[in-house]
Amino acid sequence: MPNQGFFSCLCHVFQQIAAMRFDPQPLIFEPIYKQRLWGGRRLESVYGRRLPSGNIGESWELSDRDDGMSLVAAGAMKGASLRELCANHPDILVGKDFRGGRFPILVKILDARQRLSLQVHPAPEHARDHKSEPKTEMWYVLQCDRNSVLYAGLKKGINADILKKALADGSVLADIGVIPIRPHHALFIPAGLVHAVGEGCMLLEIQQNSDTTYRLYDWGRVGHDGKPRQVHPEKAFQAIKWDLDIPRPIEPEASLGAETQIVACEYFRVTRIELDGPMTVRHDGYSFSILFAAEGSFTVETSSALHMKPGDTCLIPAFIDSWRLAPAQGQATVVRVTLPPSP
Repeated sequence: MPNQGFFSCLCHVFQQIAAMRFDPQPLIFEPIYKQRLWGGRRLESVYGRRLPSGNIGESWELSDRDDGMSLVAAGAMKGASLRELCANHPDILVGKDFRGGRFPILVKILDARQRLSLQVHPAPEHARDHKSEPKTEMWYVLQCDRNSVLYAGLKKGINADILKKALADGSVLADIGVIPIRPHHALFIPAGLVHAVGEGCMLLEIQQNSDTTYRLYDWGRVGHDGKPRQVHPEKAFQAIKWDLDIPRPIEPEASLGAETQIVACEYFRVTRIELDGPMTVRHDGYSFSILFAAEGSFTVETSSALHMKPGDTCLIPAFIDSWRLAPAQGQATVVRVTLPPSP
């Protein structure tokens, strides 16, 4: 009988054939724009994007969801959906430990012209019991006004009774952590943490592939119909983890020519790469890499070259074991997202 090594070799051959059919190259996807009451036009003024009319609060850069499906923008796979690629090429695209299903990460750019609602997302145990989706996320500050802040966490001693009273009388802001920020700061938002984005912020949001949100408070804002937007206090109070502290902003060091970790959790790992010259990045096949051009332009060099300008997002399939990043001129800042290493 053929030994285990033979079967391993045969599987590798089949994977090579599948990879050739897929032609794994860095992929750019069409952004999906979402109108929001609190949104603005910063994506247009900062990144030169052609936006639909209205207040655009979110650009879904990479999404495998029915209400926003990413499609490849150019190249041999143009028009293919992210879901289709995950289904047909799971190991090649996502990673050798991927067990199928939806693409695990959702990446957005948020443009908060106004403050977002005070909200919370469920943890896995709550999501299972309530037929919703768990959601842990993080924010990376791309731009912000001089006095912009993020809101996250409840102050010491705030319990359900105190919070209910504050929500009823409109004094809830006094019970929440207020976090001053500047560009390149980051904030980790685990499931169960009360939070809101302050006005005047443009953020890169990296999260589990989920869109379950329970609003606690919406600052007296009304919808397009002239009525207050729906809030979900009962679900939100069940989802809040009352023992979570107010998080501290993460200020990753700008180490030229190096990759610095920003956040590592069980759902994703996020790093910041400061380019001042060419750099080779290596994969071991366990995960894709999502690259976001946070500042400056650069080229992703594999068997071909992809030019990335500020505000661009690309997905590098896990099958590509190494590539080179080269700044167009001077320096560039890259945010990189991967799955966490396997245990």
